[in-house]
Amino acid sequence: MTAEKVVTGQTARGTTRIMDWQRGEPDNAIWRVPVEIQAAQVGELFLRANPNLPRHWTFKLLLRREEVIRWDVRPRPGGHNNPPGRPEGFPGKVPEPEHEHLWVEHLDLKCARPLEGLRASEHRAILETFCERTHVRFEPPYVAPQAFEQLEL
Repeated sequence: MTAEKVVTGQTARGTTRIMDWQRGEPDNAIWRVPVEIQAAQVGELFLRANPNLPRHWTFKLLLRREEVIRWDVRPRPGGHNNPPGRPEGFPGKVPEPEHEHLWVEHLDLKCARPLEGLRASEHRAILETFCERTHVRFEPPYVAPQAFEQLEL
């Protein structure tokens, strides 16, 4: 995961890549984009946000279709329980609203640990920190997730 990766500012057609958030499951905005190493696609950056809730965000890196790291940012403390057999550095319970899930052999992304220093950060700052930590150079202009119009029935 330490190899330098890039989310280019250009699409395969040579146009400027934009953060065009798509409607996901109810109230979620999703943005997925290829991650490259030396112009070869090796994975994907996946972002999910619920713009109707403060700080309800997911940042995920997939390499060769395998989720290797995920950051969850929630508006309030939760209660993630780590499995038995977890490696050192992963507590039994993670109540912090900002936490990361790391791929661990035989446990996939079931192991979480607190993320420090993100309590007051906004979406863009956390995306920048996530990209820095995962060695992804992020080139597209940033666009914050926006709430979708609600259809009235």
